[in-house]
Amino acid sequence: MTALPSNLALVGDDLSRATMLDARRSLRRRRLTTYALVFALLALTASAAVANGWLFGDETPVLRVVPSLSGSPAPGLFAPPAAIAAAASMTHTQGIHRAAGSGRATPAPLGAVNSGDSRTLLTGLGAADRSLSVVATTSGGICVALSGLAIQCVPTFAPDQEIAWFTSSPATGPTLVWGIVRDDVTGVDAIGSDGAATQAEVGNGAFYVEPADGPPERLTVYLNDGSSESVKPLPCPLTSPACTP
Repeated sequence: MTALPSNLALVGDDLSRATMLDARRSLRRRRLTTYALVFALLALTASAAVANGWLFGDETPVLRVVPSLSGSPAPGLFAPPAAIAAAASMTHTQGIHRAAGSGRATPAPLGAVNSGDSRTLLTGLGAADRSLSVVATTSGGICVALSGLAIQCVPTFAPDQEIAWFTSSPATGPTLVWGIVRDDVTGVDAIGSDGAATQAEVGNGAFYVEPADGPPERLTVYLNDGSSESVKPLPCPLTSPACTP
């Protein structure tokens, strides 16, 4: 009978030590889980920043480099519904390409369409009386819609990039060149193979021109500090999964 309390005391001590060990292990597991979650969130944030070009400044969202596109549009100048629908289709398609393109270079993400931030920048363009509209995306990019042609999207600008431009040469009719520019761009000329220049209409952060001699070899961009730059066409669309301009 006298041995029973001693045995019970030993069992109690063992249980106490086991409980304390379990508590310590549980605390360590919780700490490790917390650290893992923190590091995962930091990694995710860094990856998103790098993908968007914001962490190291390699790329800048279009809305940031073209301030005229970041204000509220004037009444009656919202982009047409067809342009918004086309932009939504483009951003969706690019998202699918990015998801399938892991392990290889992909362009900066477009995000989703921000339909409330869309506007028409230029109207009455050329003989066909075209309009140029833009639709913003949630990543800070822009989809550019020229009436009668497929929409084109620009996810980011490089630090030294002053202009993003597109061209179309239909079987009949003139060549069309259009795009968006930074606020410090005062003029754009399309330069043909013979060196002839055709001046573009520039306004509201956009431009449009119908070169007289077919597709231009380059564009001359004039800046408000009196300097100018010469730019050539991109080798592929910015939204192409394998594009490395």
